[in-house]
Amino acid sequence: MSETYGMHVEFTAQPGRGDELESLLLEAAAGTAAVEDCLLYVVSRSVEQADVVTVTEGWKSEAAHGKSLKDPEVRALIERAMPLMAAPPKASRLRPVGGKGL
Repeated sequence: MSETYGMHVEFTAQPGRGDELESLLLEAAAGTAAVEDCLLYVVSRSVEQADVVTVTEGWKSEAAHGKSLKDPEVRALIERAMPLMAAPPKASRLRPVGGKGL
């Protein structure tokens, strides 16, 4: 049996483009609604930094997460997000172990 897999990713948008990046990541979140292997996909905004958006994800396995990244719609969304970002995303890999939302 595979272990659950998660990520916490911090995205920094180009100055003044945080709202656009938020909207795009919420679109990604909506796309996970029908994905059974996605346990959690939460988009949040930094209170201190207007152009920082974070995503916390939980998946049934690392393989399921990897498979999601190969989906053509997900690839297109990533391509749309790239010009909005001021820097590469900062990602932390996680092993979700329980709690509300999982």
